[in-house]
Amino acid sequence: MPRSAAELDALLEPHTDKAALIQSLAYATYAGDPTNNLVPAYIGQDCLDTSGNHWYRAHGLTNADWKKLNN
Repeated sequence: MPRSAAELDALLEPHTDKAALIQSLAYATYAGDPTNNLVPAYIGQDCLDTSGNHWYRAHGLTNADWKKLNN
């Protein structure tokens, strides 16, 4: 189940590389379609379009590699 960065921050103990761990586990958010606008941090990263309430998943490492998961 995807978790927001705030949820992970609240769950994790203090950790030296906590920010990197949260970035690798949390979903991204973007106000609109992330395609051609947001570079994914890793393949398989999820992104929530906060203006349209749509989910996307990265299938590559460029900003063109987002695929919409729901309508």
